Amino acid sequence: CFEARILLEDAVQTDFAGEALNDHWVGLLNSMTAGRLLNLDPKRFSNTCAQWETARLIKDQTALVAAGGTPHSADPLESKSAIYKLPDKTLIDVTEIQATGMEALFRPSLAGVELPGIHEIIHNSISRQVDLAPYLRCNIVVSGGVTMAPGFQARLQWELCELCNKTNCKRNRTKVIAPPERRASTWIGGSILGSLSTAKWATKAMYDE
Repeated sequence: CFEARILLEDAVQTDFAGEALNDHWVGLLNSMTAGRLLNLDPKRFSNTCAQWETARLIKDQTALVAAGGTPHSADPLESKSAIYKLPDKTLIDVTEIQATGMEALFRPSLAGVELPGIHEIIHNSISRQVDLAPYLRCNIVVSGGVTMAPGFQARLQWELCELCNKTNCKRNRTKVIAPPERRASTWIGGSILGSLSTAKWATKAMYDE
């Protein structure tokens, strides 16, 4: 979007996001040989609704994104132990996967998915607009629950700057903006748009027809 104009021709979609990332976390939780406090039942987590939801909560509450260039390093955030209490009061230590679980956003191949990373998708989409690219690149706004993970904004900006340096982008002033309310940004934007008197929507009669 540029000056209230949606650039549909440059919109790119990826199939690896929220639900796919949750499935990846289910796999990681199942593959953990042992928690730091107790052995894990290898079948504790599955794709049943309740267990899948538990895996999602673990991801949302413990996940973090490692610093750029050091996806497996001893980042200060990574050094903190991540203990999660399951609904049955069992405590598990997910420190070993709290950073590697989010790494799949930038390297989907870790989850067995052959797709470009989120930074590559953004870079390729912006690069299609040759004239507008410098302006779009310094106004990248992220939204959604996945972007709430600590370190996501800094890592995404680092990755995009690296891609720009490799491709000799003009006026490389990459800036990633992460609004505090970004978990619900889509809903907030939709509610504002829907409340405008100038908005044109299909009526119920039109829909029924």
